[in-house]
Amino acid sequence: MTSKTWTAALAAALLVGGAGAASAATEAPDERASARAASAQADVGITATDAPSKIRVGAAAMTIPVTVITDEPMDDLDAGVFSSGDDLVAYGYTRAAEAGRPRVFKPQVELYAEDLTGWGAHEWDFFGYRVDDDVAAVGVAPTDVRAHSMLGLAVARSGATVTVRGSARAYHSVQDRYVPWSGRPVSVQRWTGSAWVQVTGATTDARGNLSATVPVPAGSQLRLVVKDVGSIWGAVSATATA
Repeated sequence: MTSKTWTAALAAALLVGGAGAASAATEAPDERASARAASAQADVGITATDAPSKIRVGAAAMTIPVTVITDEPMDDLDAGVFSSGDDLVAYGYTRAAEAGRPRVFKPQVELYAEDLTGWGAHEWDFFGYRVDDDVAAVGVAPTDVRAHSMLGLAVARSGATVTVRGSARAYHSVQDRYVPWSGRPVSVQRWTGSAWVQVTGATTDARGNLSATVPVPAGSQLRLVVKDVGSIWGAVSATATA
């Protein structure tokens, strides 16, 4: 079994703020929780999953579809995201495998921003169960949870120079909106035909905006790039022709 017990996970789902998580726990009968608390006779593993290694939080409620493949046929499967402090911050389940594919499960995992207790390293935990012989399929996978960000770009040419204007916004999970991402270094880049190269750098102001003037050839493709930070994923703007 993993370090997280799914009995605790199902109980915790009753306490978190997301309605989807609450309904998932409500639908799990006491018998199921008792069975999962017992030691499985023969634990097996998770063969593969496409659960994302990076989770970008950009709304108060998100649905994360995942596919999980078990070593052996199972009756159902639970999937959860846990913080480093073992808090359950996202949860989903499916009570049946895909038709004709008894080892393939596709739970819809619900994440609510208000349930997050921190950013950064988290863990996917998977628990499949087969009732007849009390066999469990368990597995874990790392993931990184941070706020989503966006970069806007506009360009205007005047002779040999181009004025580049940009705006950086990051999702605020408490306010449930995108706010200015101020004081962030932003790279202004040009496509050379084989690679993106920086032509200048700029820092966003208190409103999350920036402006720079660069001498680039007519027809140049430009973009903006901001790097990741501990709580926010970086972003790359759309390209613009100058």
